[in-house]
Order: sequence, then structure tokens, then C-alpha cells
Amino acid sequence: MSHGFSIVAGDTAPNLIIDTNADLTGATARLRLRDGPSGKSLIDRAATITDAPNGIVDGGDGSTLPAGDYEFRAVVTFAGGEIQNFPQRGWLELHVEAAIPVPA
Repeated sequence: MSHGFSIVAGDTAPNLIIDTNADLTGATARLRLRDGPSGKSLIDRAATITDAPNGIVDGGDGSTLPAGDYEFRAVVTFAGGEIQNFPQRGWLELHVEAAIPVPA
């Protein structure tokens, strides 16, 4: 798996940003995230459209994820009720590296 995003477990930045390249004016979005190796669904939560005319969706951070490989996408519901997944082919990839424990 190549890694589009990499973070360390517990990181609260950067957020998972999805560029849909679509006009999202009046739309809503959700972040869907799954375990990369198994495909098991782990997260389905509201996402924020931060730039509707340019199609930018902010899925929030991955701070609650343990070390591992994940895949995510945005699911957009347009104002007219149409639903579309972004990206339309495949998933965006996320690698979460294990955090280094703080010495006692």
C-alpha cells in the first residue's frame, strides 16, 4: 500500500482533506474510513465542506486510530439528493505510525 497521508497515532493534525474537484454548493458530506487490509468499516461520520465552489471536504483528524493502514473517502449528498463517492475509483490511503511511548 502506498501512503497518501501519514500520521503518528494520537496526532490531531493534519486533517484528512479530500479534493473532490466538484462544486459542492448546498451539499453535505460524510467521511467513510475502513481498515486497509480487511476492508472492515471503522468510521462513518459527518465531514465539513470547507470550500464548496472548489470541492474541498475536511474529514477531521485521525487521532483516535491505532497504528495501521486505512483507506478513506468522502460521500457527498448534493442539494438535489444525488449521492456520489470521492474519489470515484479506489480509496485515499492513510498510514498511522505507532507513537513512541513517553519514558516514565
